[in-house]
Amino acid sequence: MFTKLSENELIALGSVMETRLVKKGGHYLHQGQICHHLGFLNKGIMRVYHLANDKEYTSYFNFGDRNPFVSSFSSFITRKPSHESIHALEDCEICQISYNDLQKLYDESFAFQKLGRLVAEFSYRLAL
Repeated sequence: MFTKLSENELIALGSVMETRLVKKGGHYLHQGQICHHLGFLNKGIMRVYHLANDKEYTSYFNFGDRNPFVSSFSSFITRKPSHESIHALEDCEICQISYNDLQKLYDESFAFQKLGRLVAEFSYRLAL
């Protein structure tokens, strides 16, 4: 979808990816936690929201091909607490990679650096 990876790069990526299941009504991340993973939504719908003045404000939804990347991206890249929560509206299956594993892949291959940049650009465009 974003860039072509070699067979060895695909094996390296597969070795660090893990599947996480989040049941309907559960949370992938709570506001105030540091986001340690970048996920790709395989199944389900997630809602990203934040609390302010005792009210919930929905920012966006993760579903299908429109926005498959699940993360508090600013928290993920800055390593600071998230300003948002990520909540499952139905049973969800997420393929995820940890921050540390992603950094190792970036160090190993230009293709992973390119992939990371393209994912960040894709996510940024969705926010506009």
